Amino acid sequence: MKKAITISTYWLFTFLFFCMQSYAQSLVTNTAERPNDWWQADWQKDSLPGISLDKAYNYLKGRKSKQVIVAIIDNCVDTAHEELKDFIWTNKVETPGNGIDDDHNGYVDDVHGWCFIANKNNIAQTKQSSLETLVYIAWKNKLENIDTTKLDKETRPQYDIYQTAKEMVFERYHFFPLITLLQTDSVKFAQYFDNLLPNYRDIKLKDIPFSSLLSSNAYDSVANLFFAYFIKIVPTTSTVSIFKNRLKTIPGFFSGFINFVNNYIQRDKYDTTINYRAIIGDDPDNFNDKVYGTPSINLPDIGGEHATMIAGIISADRNNAVGIKGIADNVLIMPLVTAVPGGGSISKDMVMAIHYAVDNGASIINMSLGTTPWIDEHEKELREAFDYADNHNVLIVNAAGNDGVCLDSEKYLLGQGSDGIEHDDYIRVGATTNLMNDSLVSYFSDFGGNTIDIFAPGSAIYSTTSGNKYNSADGTSFACPVVTGVAALLKSYFPKLTARQLKEILMKSVYKPDLRVIPPSHAGFTDKIPFSKISKSGGIVNAYNAVKVADKMMKKK
Repeated sequence: MKKAITISTYWLFTFLFFCMQSYAQSLVTNTAERPNDWWQADWQKDSLPGISLDKAYNYLKGRKSKQVIVAIIDNCVDTAHEELKDFIWTNKVETPGNGIDDDHNGYVDDVHGWCFIANKNNIAQTKQSSLETLVYIAWKNKLENIDTTKLDKETRPQYDIYQTAKEMVFERYHFFPLITLLQTDSVKFAQYFDNLLPNYRDIKLKDIPFSSLLSSNAYDSVANLFFAYFIKIVPTTSTVSIFKNRLKTIPGFFSGFINFVNNYIQRDKYDTTINYRAIIGDDPDNFNDKVYGTPSINLPDIGGEHATMIAGIISADRNNAVGIKGIADNVLIMPLVTAVPGGGSISKDMVMAIHYAVDNGASIINMSLGTTPWIDEHEKELREAFDYADNHNVLIVNAAGNDGVCLDSEKYLLGQGSDGIEHDDYIRVGATTNLMNDSLVSYFSDFGGNTIDIFAPGSAIYSTTSGNKYNSADGTSFACPVVTGVAALLKSYFPKLTARQLKEILMKSVYKPDLRVIPPSHAGFTDKIPFSKISKSGGIVNAYNAVKVADKMMKKK
């Protein structure tokens, strides 16, 4: 959901060409013919690498369960969906529509959750500055003119991040008029770029012979400029060749690319003079200003495909003989809206949503937010929020991200506590396909033997969408709720399990295919790697194995 800053060279390329995967989501890709519920299947019985859900329920047959509350921090959940309407959390202390804070929690009429990105008149925030813009604005006064010889251990990484954010904001904001002028007025283009050059630290960029580019074929100019301008992010020469050939041979491709950039990168996200947050009426830097937003959690301007799919995976009605069957059969979904359309949640909203979930009885929080890597202007408060969940026995399940990279070398990742270490009740989830071969790992999934806890089905996942509809999609966004759903299943049938025990069981009970797999798309590896080495657990979440381990653990007490 929230876009992250990195100094690594692959980042911007991934952002440009996979920004449709915002907040850990991408469009469906057919990996093979499969039933819609393949991800719930059992490998031994069905020859599909699912989570063995039916076997888990057969094992639990005749047992009673206890209702579990799962918070989804995301965009809007369609609470009227035929598969979800009976499984939405209700604040029983609150009287709907009376304008009174009946339970004295600071949120008036919060009957089914809370929306943090709209004002009391239900006018929603529909755009948001990029993360790097927020970092640049927040840290400018502190770090712009700081004496770099006196940076301490805490300020040095902040300064480096600030410099990266500043450069990214500058380049992207000016990229739009630059490419427009290239198409229309070569003289003004050269003048515009000459004026920008002193601001760049990239020596390679300053050495580009733009005069020769302007005199060559127009398509060549565009292609050469594009790849020279972003030279540090080009991963392979074959990618360059393919892109340049497309520019040359497909009429209108460049204008189509410009539209793509305008629609999904959006220059105004890098305009430091725009305050999208003003519409809500709170100060995003003041964490003492806690009560803002609206109890209206289904505002059409925000959208809800992403969160509705997540909710369906966890809790879709297992007994109504339509659509799909969710994983957990006794769960309530608490919708907490923090993501603007197209993805993106600021840290304050996330912090407040985590606190709300914990304070209102959630046992598990699903955060389908990419984690690679996570640096923002309020890192301290985010880490303290993870501490808060840990201190209150709440499990947080988080999507690994869709950059197709190994996270092990990244210093900063979402999920770390105040001490910089992830808690034992925090789980980071990668994605797998329905192919039990070297393509088992989803090409987009982040991975890491020291950073990813567990994998789960995340390609071609069929679930609920808004308006009583259904669709398939890919992303670690959808692997994440698979793990959340299994955790909720465990918690409902074994309610005495702590959050840390839930993680322990999930990690111990994984299914471990003995395979060497193709590394995800931007991993930088040429050889296949053992599946067992790309996560801490070395396997795929398995509901059947998990309930057996939980049963054994509880019987020992």
